[in-house]
Amino acid sequence: KPSLHPHQISQLLERYEQQPRSLKPGWDQRLLILTSYLTKSALDRCVELGVRALAENGNGYIRFARFLYEKFAPQKAPERSSQSSIFSAKASRLVRAMLARYPEPWNQSDLAKSIGVSPGYVSALVSRMLDADYIRRGQDKLRVVDPNRLLDDWSSRYRFDRHKRSRFAMSMGEYLQGLRKFQQEMRRQSIRFAFTGWSAAYLKASYGMPDSIVAYVDRLTMDIPFQAFHPVENQGNVLLLLPHDEGVFQFTDTGEFGETVADVQCYLDLMGLPGRASEQAEILREKRLTFEVPNGQQ
Repeated sequence: KPSLHPHQISQLLERYEQQPRSLKPGWDQRLLILTSYLTKSALDRCVELGVRALAENGNGYIRFARFLYEKFAPQKAPERSSQSSIFSAKASRLVRAMLARYPEPWNQSDLAKSIGVSPGYVSALVSRMLDADYIRRGQDKLRVVDPNRLLDDWSSRYRFDRHKRSRFAMSMGEYLQGLRKFQQEMRRQSIRFAFTGWSAAYLKASYGMPDSIVAYVDRLTMDIPFQAFHPVENQGNVLLLLPHDEGVFQFTDTGEFGETVADVQCYLDLMGLPGRASEQAEILREKRLTFEVPNGQQ
């Protein structure tokens, strides 16, 4: 596997146990997964389920009767060029759309209109995704083949550092109070925003209490007279992101505190944030990105 995340462990184990055995009785035939990238939460799940895994940098868990190997050192997801790729900033609008509406299929012309790009550009991207077997065409509709594989490949190529980041400090009591205060400030300045990272995850699938507010904004300059917070060079508890591409504002959810990015976008951004954000990403994925297909739509 190019990368290994907790939600995949049980799935792989179940598929493995359904395979016929050909080795001699008594031989140790437990699953071993080789991967380029292994998250800490995935390693913990391997230990819990007794699944062996080994990453390229030596991270992993392998246990025999009288042998134990367990190692984890922080590892960045493998970086690959996204130029001329379906995972580049503008092109990934199509990927976001396919995953956000899964398992519903897309008509190609409707897809182009929905993501705001030309039909010719979508046609070229669709050809690449068909060649890579990310999607298939049937009855004039486009369907995702394996949403988990598509999301994992996007995650391994995603460049969070391409968004322009500005930090601010704001006084707030409870976290929800802070979200409300932030919402009011954005309305005062007529700025469109969409919560992402810790903030969106807190509203979608909370895991602990965040200490910062993270949001995309459609404009950001130093002369905006913010009243609720002030700029800081480091730290701060408000992180504003001016997106590399406006596609992050597509397929958002709207709730009491304003817009939140699509679940897949929130997952990608959490994987790009430091600290325990990757753990929150896995919780979000387990709760909201299971990609289940309703009966009758297989």
